[in-house]
Amino acid sequence: MPKVVVPLTDTKIKKTKADPENIQKLSDGKGLFLMITKNGEKFWRFDYARPYTKKRNSISFGNYPIIGLAEARQRRDDARTLLAQNIDPQVEKLRIENEILNANKNIFSIVALEWATKQNFAEATVKGQQRLFEVIFKHIGRIPIHELKPMDILNICRIYEKEGKHETAKKVKTKCGQIFRYAVSLGLCERDVTQDLRGVLTTPETKHMAAIIDPDEFAKLLNDLDHYDGSVITQYALRIAPLVFVRPGELRHAKWADIDLGKGRWEYTPPKTKKKQVYHISFHYRLKSFKC
Repeated sequence: MPKVVVPLTDTKIKKTKADPENIQKLSDGKGLFLMITKNGEKFWRFDYARPYTKKRNSISFGNYPIIGLAEARQRRDDARTLLAQNIDPQVEKLRIENEILNANKNIFSIVALEWATKQNFAEATVKGQQRLFEVIFKHIGRIPIHELKPMDILNICRIYEKEGKHETAKKVKTKCGQIFRYAVSLGLCERDVTQDLRGVLTTPETKHMAAIIDPDEFAKLLNDLDHYDGSVITQYALRIAPLVFVRPGELRHAKWADIDLGKGRWEYTPPKTKKKQVYHISFHYRLKSFKC
């Protein structure tokens, strides 16, 4: 006849004193035990036979009274449910712990910063991206990337839309999409959830820059540049600009060391180029006639 186990009670547990000579093992039934060490520490253990191999094993459920009797019994029942499905409770516990650790490593901000290190952006682009990241990380930076939903991204975009910054809202969506696609390639999430936001954001209004396309109007502009009477430095910059077709910033930062007057050529590397390509600008004949 099987031995009848009398379930434990909190009163019995509290009254049981430590034995200086032996470790005590109080059974609550169905594999659950309360261990009492020689110095009086009390902790729960669950004994069971592992699926398939049937080897005996024991796992801890925590210390008493932090883990009370009712909680310990619930953990035992959960473990027995796993065993009924041929799942080892200890293996499942390790799987959950690893999942939590990986989730902490895969939070959006860490994945985004890792993605950024693999890009070859110009300095100005990096600064703009950092400003976007500050806002994005504030809202979703600590969330595992595989747990994010389209609405999480949309809520950030709405912040800028309410301010009328539709272009910035679009940039947030685009930037998040780049990071999601990077995460998908690493197996950190299944898909780019920003794809679900197509057509949701307000389309930025296209603003065409002013341009002179009439020959006569363009001739008048060149004449006005030649007769500008402001700073002498600005005078020369305005007269040189139509002859070299470079960005204003590139002309402003031109160095004499890059200019070969003998060959009539200017060689420089624009700061915004990704591959640091050297540009070669041949001087227009009018440029050679300028006197400083």
